[in-house]
Amino acid sequence: MSKKVVHNYPKNFEIFVLEKLVEFDKEFRDICGTLSEHGNTLAEHSSRLHRIEEKLEIIDERTAFLPKLYDAVDAFMKEIKESREERVMLNARMNKFEGRLAVVEATLSISPVQREF
Repeated sequence: MSKKVVHNYPKNFEIFVLEKLVEFDKEFRDICGTLSEHGNTLAEHSSRLHRIEEKLEIIDERTAFLPKLYDAVDAFMKEIKESREERVMLNARMNKFEGRLAVVEATLSISPVQREF
């Protein structure tokens, strides 16, 4: 017994192949068009990214001095704080001194000298 080979090909196989090729060619062209659009979009995004990177470099150059400025401001604020603490301490010592002077003047019956500050 011999097996009969069954073909599912249409009667006119060449026309069938040509139609399929035309179909695939159309799909291929659609895919190429889509890829081209995506390529254009990527090029546009790349250009924007490049401009943003340039702007960031400019910002980096303009703000490079800020850490030094912050350090200088911190040092200045520290000096102000130390000065204020020193003035408070000196004021307390001066008040004590004036109190002691008043006691000495009272003991010696000396009238206090008018002081203008």
